[in-house]
Amino acid sequence: MDAYYTSGLSLKELKTLYEPIKRLSDSDIIKLFPMLELDDACPLCGGALSAPRISRGVKGSTANSYYDQQVICTNCGKTKTEIEKEYQESIRITKIRAAYSGDAVEFVWGHYDANRLDDVVFETLVSSYGILNNTYLKPLLVKPLMIDFFDECKRLLRLGYIRPSAVFNNWLNGFEVEDDGVSFYWLDVPFSVNLVDYVPLKANKVFVRDNTEFINIGEGEYELWQQTAKGLLMDYIDDQMWEGDYECEGLKREELQTLLRPLLSKYSPAQIASMVWSAMAVAEKQANEGPSYKKTGNWAAGVIINRAKRALAEGWDIRPNLISCNVEPTPFEDHLFRVHIPLGETWMYRRIPPLVNGRVEIAPALAPQGKVPATAEMIELAMTIAEEHDLDEPNYLSFDETRDFISVYR
Repeated sequence: MDAYYTSGLSLKELKTLYEPIKRLSDSDIIKLFPMLELDDACPLCGGALSAPRISRGVKGSTANSYYDQQVICTNCGKTKTEIEKEYQESIRITKIRAAYSGDAVEFVWGHYDANRLDDVVFETLVSSYGILNNTYLKPLLVKPLMIDFFDECKRLLRLGYIRPSAVFNNWLNGFEVEDDGVSFYWLDVPFSVNLVDYVPLKANKVFVRDNTEFINIGEGEYELWQQTAKGLLMDYIDDQMWEGDYECEGLKREELQTLLRPLLSKYSPAQIASMVWSAMAVAEKQANEGPSYKKTGNWAAGVIINRAKRALAEGWDIRPNLISCNVEPTPFEDHLFRVHIPLGETWMYRRIPPLVNGRVEIAPALAPQGKVPATAEMIELAMTIAEEHDLDEPNYLSFDETRDFISVYR
């Protein structure tokens, strides 16, 4: 190597002088030389960087040409490409941690107020998505069935109750480094919470007086009940629109959302969904028979709105259907209707009575015709069968479906 680089002998002359390399190609001879240690250190571990030797005959080559080769760290063994990728990622992580490593504002649990919607949403999030002893909320991978869910989350963020957190490397992809800062995606990142003297809430009690069931709830709990029921129905309407290749947007969507509040005081979500289903069937029939303007989402939404107004004005007797088959609930509703409004899944089959002096009379559940609830014994047997045969479990709200499942697989 000294003869080649320092003394200036050619590779041809070297082959004459050194018998072992006589039959090697010029490039193979260069590969015999030990790698050149560069002046720079690895930005990841501080080890020395090295690069393969370059032939003297490469036109325009300079000392900098070595950095264009397969540079390798002699300590960690990573290549130049790997080093650059990991180094840039470390810079990204440093920026994210600097922007999103602060703690949330303290929330003193003794000040929790069921009359404040913010507090109730916060509690439901903590109980549904809390981890590490409720120090963090895991990523909100599923949007709860609640109208304006993200608006409520943004309010909690402005209040300082929750803060995006960059403490988990495997969730850093939810953060995006931009030219002017760092942003995040609500569904993908964890959130820091700072709870003081946290005690999980016990379920509200259901009382019976004069053969009437009622519960005492706060205004915030009642509002979240309304918001969740509206969210369920809007998801159901979107599902029906999607099946008909429609979209429900703009003023018609806003009018539908406004109508849901009076509808929910008279009908259960399941009854309203049944009305939506029949309205969509009518809209599709008219679209197939009529002009092109009847093939739009606005037309279909208009059919739903007209039916809803007539139902309210004329007091229709609506038979409910099984909306749970179309829209899957999330842990958010499971907690809300187990703790705050302890109705379980039957909440979908009950209207929302008015809140009077902190009390709500629980409206009787109106299940679909022939779909009375399955018994506890039936549910237990069906769950055992499903586990033994690795089957999807039946809809346990339905006596008929649970009974048929047992008879088929037993």
